[in-house]
Amino acid sequence: MRYLCKFNSIEMSKTKNPSFAKQTPYNGQPTLEELYTTDDLSVLKRAITELTTKQDYKTLNTLFRRNPNASKFDSRTLNEDIPQSTKRFTKRNGKLCNVSRTVPKAHVWVRK
Repeated sequence: MRYLCKFNSIEMSKTKNPSFAKQTPYNGQPTLEELYTTDDLSVLKRAITELTTKQDYKTLNTLFRRNPNASKFDSRTLNEDIPQSTKRFTKRNGKLCNVSRTVPKAHVWVRK
């Protein structure tokens, strides 16, 4: 039996969205299946923040691939709101994804 990710649910921060909490039977903690189908952008952004702080990139990319509403985010604002040292958000073929940063070109020496 293969598992897609290591978590069945994501433990969200203390602030809860009351409209989304009505849908879940347990205190507002959405399962991954609910995250893959939700259209609430604030819940999605909070889940993206939680997954990047846990560095669970496999689940994060699965969320981007399976939830079409995740592509509604602007990659520039996500990079500003959720800073990462080794990765950045970008869009490829209209889908949001999290890729490794490239080395800045300021460190390249030019011969004269």
